[in-house]
Amino acid sequence: MNHYADFDDLDYLTNHLAGLYIRMGKYQAYHQWLDKEQELLNQEKLEQEECINYQIYIARERAEVFLHQKNYSESKSLCNAVIKQANIVDNQRTKNYAKHILANIAIAEANFSLAEQLLKEGYEEVESNKDKRRMAYYEASFANLEKARGNLPLAKQWKNQAQSRFNYLGMEPMS
Repeated sequence: MNHYADFDDLDYLTNHLAGLYIRMGKYQAYHQWLDKEQELLNQEKLEQEECINYQIYIARERAEVFLHQKNYSESKSLCNAVIKQANIVDNQRTKNYAKHILANIAIAEANFSLAEQLLKEGYEEVESNKDKRRMAYYEASFANLEKARGNLPLAKQWKNQAQSRFNYLGMEPMS
């Protein structure tokens, strides 16, 4: 495979194949594709900052699958490492993704004040960047937070807002 494509193309392909498996709920296959992506990165000679950016992206992806697997401890650990590395290379987007994962974990663990704080911070950032896709995911998380709190009218409002945005973008929300 390496003879027919450069690193960026191979990384893109392995990452999107991994993404296919998370949507199918096949987490072991997802981890295997992330392992393959890590192998490709390890073989590539990149500048330090570029290498860190790829590395934190892979770690953030793995944190997301651990969230889906309800392995919150491992997911939190990876997210905290991602945030630390993202601060070094000034990768605010990846840092935002990691905080969103931490907010979803806080909801699952009934730490509603932390979840709300993380969601508000992250939502303000994606809203200021006009990132409608990320806004939809945050809105879905706000809906989950309010549902967990028992505030069903507000949960429904957030859910409808997220669904409207997903529909506008031609996307299906991830569960």
